[in-house]
Amino acid sequence: MARVLGIDYGLKKTGLAATDSLQIIASGIETIDSKNVIEYVKKYMQEQEVETIVIGEPKHKDGNPTFLTPKVHELAQKLQQLYPNVKVVLQDEMYSSLQAKHIIQNYGYKKQEQKNRKLVDKIAAALIIEEYMKTSGKWDWI
Repeated sequence: MARVLGIDYGLKKTGLAATDSLQIIASGIETIDSKNVIEYVKKYMQEQEVETIVIGEPKHKDGNPTFLTPKVHELAQKLQQLYPNVKVVLQDEMYSSLQAKHIIQNYGYKKQEQKNRKLVDKIAAALIIEEYMKTSGKWDWI
């Protein structure tokens, strides 16, 4: 079975996560400069078999797009063009960064680690995958 790759895209930094090959667990991989996202995905796709790329879609509380939404849609289109045989989906990312911060605070990370934005971004990417897996029915046990 192929992996699911998750992307939490930001203006400066982008968090990346992926499932294991059996799609049982999602884990943060890395946080990179956003300008390097396409190159990173290309390298990752050469090394791993990926079935789906899930990109967090930013929205306001009322469901309207944010200033970042068009950039996320552009990224999704570029990836779909590069990988026509891979499913590229947008997943609502509302509160993923806030949830990631709560996870970091509640699981024994030291104060200095709690301020680490790179850690927040890659955990948020894993949460985006988790939400996709639940809403798509792949993780119906959660």
